[in-house]
Amino acid sequence: MYLSNFTFFTSYSTFADTHIHKENTLVSYINNPFFPWLLLVLLINRNKWNKPIIYILIGFWFFHSSNYSLSNIINLMLVENKDNIDAYTERMWYLFFVLSPMLCFTSEIIGD
Repeated sequence: MYLSNFTFFTSYSTFADTHIHKENTLVSYINNPFFPWLLLVLLINRNKWNKPIIYILIGFWFFHSSNYSLSNIINLMLVENKDNIDAYTERMWYLFFVLSPMLCFTSEIIGD
């Protein structure tokens, strides 16, 4: 009986972690801390969206949010495949340590 309860809580924990990572992946562009500032700047400059600074701001927000989204996708893949050896391959290493920081650095370069 004790073992079956442990199995239930383990599977529920995996389900909850999976659900959290899926939700964070979908709303990462809205939950980004720069999103309210982006909306505020777009609202203040609603008739002047052709300025280069607006494009820079949108590019910074997009790449920064894409970094968050990719990090959540990678965490989701690791949670779903935690017993599978394929989750720790070279492809996952490239996604986590190459592509994700590249998006972050791109956003920082655009922002600077």
